[in-house]
Amino acid sequence: MGGEDESVSDLPMRGLVALVALVALVARAGKGIGAVTAQAFADAGAAVVVAARDAAAVQAVADRIEASGGRAIAVPARS
Repeated sequence: MGGEDESVSDLPMRGLVALVALVALVARAGKGIGAVTAQAFADAGAAVVVAARDAAAVQAVADRIEASGGRAIAVPARS
């Protein structure tokens, strides 16, 4: 469509806005809705910072995002 980057316009969107070249920080992302939200941002093209207190849980979420073709980093966080 007129002037849009072809690589962005060709993304499968599944109802989401393209987030290519953006970074999403998702707190409490070790499980549940936080993990699902992190995956949704990754599916939309964003790089994702996955943060929560449980280091093993956030690493598992980041690993799943990367295994599905996304970009993610796990950040264990303390409150």
